Amino acid sequence: MSLSAVIARLAALGLAGIAVLGLVAVFSWSSLGHYAAPSSLAQRATRCDVLDEHGELRRGLAPAVAIAACSARIEAGSDPAPAAAVDYSSRGLAYRENGESDLAIQDLDAAIRLAPDLAPAFRNRGLAYLDKGESDRAIQDLDQAVRLAPDDAGAHLGRGRAFLDQGQYDRAMPDLDLAVSLRPMDAAARGTRGRAYLGKGQIDAAIQDLDVAISFKPEWAAASADRGRAYLDKGKYDQAIQDLDRAIRFKPDLAVAFADRGAAYRRLGQFDPAVQDLDQAVKLRPEDPAPHAERAWIELRLNELDLASDDFATAFRADPKLATSLYGQGMVKKRNGDPAGAERDFTAARAIDPNVDAKVAVAAWLQ
Repeated sequence: MSLSAVIARLAALGLAGIAVLGLVAVFSWSSLGHYAAPSSLAQRATRCDVLDEHGELRRGLAPAVAIAACSARIEAGSDPAPAAAVDYSSRGLAYRENGESDLAIQDLDAAIRLAPDLAPAFRNRGLAYLDKGESDRAIQDLDQAVRLAPDDAGAHLGRGRAFLDQGQYDRAMPDLDLAVSLRPMDAAARGTRGRAYLGKGQIDAAIQDLDVAISFKPEWAAASADRGRAYLDKGKYDQAIQDLDRAIRFKPDLAVAFADRGAAYRRLGQFDPAVQDLDQAVKLRPEDPAPHAERAWIELRLNELDLASDDFATAFRADPKLATSLYGQGMVKKRNGDPAGAERDFTAARAIDPNVDAKVAVAAWLQ
């Protein structure tokens, strides 16, 4: 590969302003044929040429293969600093794809030390932090990635996801809009923006984006679950169940899909399958207040007051802003002959949410 082609490849990876000495080293290295255009995916992998045009792992390349290829180059120690940074960055990406976030971060740290302007390394380290649930650290790295490469759709998508994890839907939207604009055929961009619309209560817009995401990536369980939730919110319970069935088929441990399908069955008055799904959701995510609260309304409806009291109390402990569950505890107390205790719960629930009476009227009796 020519010197100009090498420079172009490194520039595409975010390495602007490489020192002349580094370029001479790359040129000498390329003259030995190390950067000859590989003719197959396997040949690319042997050279640690594992990234596609978006700086992501090439489609069809197993992360373990990429890790082995990049490890061989790193351990040989023959690459000049700019190319070595790309090797570390590429292996870090492969580690992340393999579910090894800590190893990914170690490699991406090394890449950034060697090349402080390597935008993909900041992007991928931010995504690795996001995988670990460290959204603040993720946003710091993704801010830097966006500064270095303003048109990197992956960096904008990652930062949008981080804001979503923090419940900052309005802050997420500009990044997600830009990610969709840059890569309109990308399932992840459309699906993540669909989730943001869902969080903002813009249900029809959410469904439009999720339709596109699922058409591009039919096996994406989270997108089907999100569309199921959107249909649930629209009162289209049969359509919700179809999507949630699909989500569970692709990801049998997706707790939110069981919780939402249970909610849909409850609204259809089908209490037996509703309880089965809600039991499974509680088993998968016992700390989640939603399935406890849904199950409590069924138990109250069936006059299983001790069970209802336990579920309402669990839901309210998990989320002290859940006024409907506190009100539900009051309804249990009223049925158990404790009107004074019931009134205290009703009053406290109204202090949290002045509209709680109307919400309970829907939640308690809707089928």
